[in-house]
Amino acid sequence: RSHGGLAYGDAEFPRDFGSGGANGFAWSLPDTLGGVGGAGGGRVLLNATEVALVDGVVSADGAAAGEVSAEPAAMGGAGSGGSIVILGVEGVESEGTVRARGGYSRNGNFGSGSGAGGRIALLSTRGVSKIADIESVSAHGRYYWSANGAAPGTVLRANASGQELHVVNNARISWPEEVETPWPLALRRPLALARIARATVRVGLNPAHPLRVGDAASLD
Repeated sequence: RSHGGLAYGDAEFPRDFGSGGANGFAWSLPDTLGGVGGAGGGRVLLNATEVALVDGVVSADGAAAGEVSAEPAAMGGAGSGGSIVILGVEGVESEGTVRARGGYSRNGNFGSGSGAGGRIALLSTRGVSKIADIESVSAHGRYYWSANGAAPGTVLRANASGQELHVVNNARISWPEEVETPWPLALRRPLALARIARATVRVGLNPAHPLRVGDAASLD
């Protein structure tokens, strides 16, 4: 079995597609696939010249790994979440759901890794971000059981007064210690708030890219 993947890409203006999971292998039938890997999430850019209003579902979720038709078999890996940028010059308001979550893996004789979360950025140059329920904006890693859970991605909210970064995973299981989210070190603006919950963050050692967190930093 394998724990899930790690997040990657630019946190402030994400542009990457999610990665697809590899196919599994049917040990009993060498010419037959095991579980089919799930597709990675897409990338979404919504650009509004005034206020960007979300009142529905915006999704760049990775796909789950496929079911297995032969035993014993290795499951395919799940896809990771993609990227979402919602840019409103005068502000961003969300009463809906915005998600770039990883896909679920499958159980079996040889378990597979789940998909890591993607990246979400809610950006405004002059207004503010108003989110009715912060939990409705998510870049969770997924899991089938705790040992193959994947790392969360990031949710960044930015406006003229500052920006904040959330690294938050699903609350329902305890996550493997080796599942880490690399901290986005090359941020172009300092953070007014950093929230980390149910996640392990790995900070690099390159002195050219210091960890930039403002006075109001909060670690959950």
